[in-house]
Amino acid sequence: MPPFCVLLKRAVDRGRREVSRCAVYRSASRGLVARRSRSAALLTSLLEYSVVLFSAGSTVSMVAYFTKFSATFLYLFSEWA
Repeated sequence: MPPFCVLLKRAVDRGRREVSRCAVYRSASRGLVARRSRSAALLTSLLEYSVVLFSAGSTVSMVAYFTKFSATFLYLFSEWA
């Protein structure tokens, strides 16, 4: 499994735990603090998703750049040989 998939799975699991924990807290207290806590958990989870997706995008762009560089090198080498 690629590293960014592992990170994404961890972020999803952590976000689910936070949201469920905050939902229990909200049902117990029914207050503004619980809503803020749930919002903070969702915001944290969203931030983790964006970091994981950014790192995945960076990995994909690096692979694309390397593939383009390799193709150019192979073309030049075949012309020279």
